[in-house]
This record gives sequence, structure tokens and C-alpha cells, in this order.
Amino acid sequence: MLSTKDILSVMKERPLICTPIAADNFDSYLNLLQSAKNMGSDIAEFRIDYFKNITAEVLNNVISESELPLI
Repeated sequence: MLSTKDILSVMKERPLICTPIAADNFDSYLNLLQSAKNMGSDIAEFRIDYFKNITAEVLNNVISESELPLI
């Protein structure tokens, strides 16, 4: 995952690509996130409003398992 320093460095060279991740469960989220990363996304927008039955545990898993920085 890109660190804040890495993100700032990349931003000096080119615009960053942010992909919204609109999944309704954790497994779908991970699949969509991996697809976004494979297609060149630099950061991901976690669309919590799409998740069904979000809990603190699920939210922590989303954050800890993300391979891209989240907004």
C-alpha cells in the first residue's frame, strides 16, 4: 500500500486514480478492490453506504485488508 509520502510523491508526477468501491459485503469489497488495483487505481473510495449490516468488526477488516489507501 502507498504511504502518505509515496502518494505525495506520485501526485507530483501525475494525477492519482481513485475508484469507488460500492460493495454490499466484505467478500465483494475485496474482489472489487483487487480489480481496481489491477486496473491501476492508486486509492479507493470505500462506499460504506452500500454495505449491508456493517459492524465495527467488518469496518476494521475492510481497513486492515485494503491493499489501497482508502478515502
